[in-house]
Amino acid sequence: MSSGGGEHATLVTMTLSLIGFGEAAQAFAADAGWSARGFDSADRRADFARLGVTAMGTSAATVAATPLILSLVTAASAFSAARDAAAHLSPGALWCEWNAGAPATTRAPAVVVAAAGGRYVDCA
Repeated sequence: MSSGGGEHATLVTMTLSLIGFGEAAQAFAADAGWSARGFDSADRRADFARLGVTAMGTSAATVAATPLILSLVTAASAFSAARDAAAHLSPGALWCEWNAGAPATTRAPAVVVAAAGGRYVDCA
């Protein structure tokens, strides 16, 4: 970007994935202003539609070709969420884990994501 000269800033848009669609994920979706698609094991179609998030039928479809994944599931579900999605991650995709589990709880999902070529961040 530069000032003057009639140049305009170009915003880069991307679609991000939300795994889990409870209160935290809905807060991200409501305030983000970005394109998102999501998956939740519970029926959250009304919540997805209300917040403009594309509901996906599986976690695999949710993360495919997406550079940024926010995993907003419970600590008890963190490993299974990562395991179920890992084979479908784009190379270098960033998996952001947002649960309040103990450090030992985040190790297994981190290993699964890294083995699939993704990058893992414990954000909690």
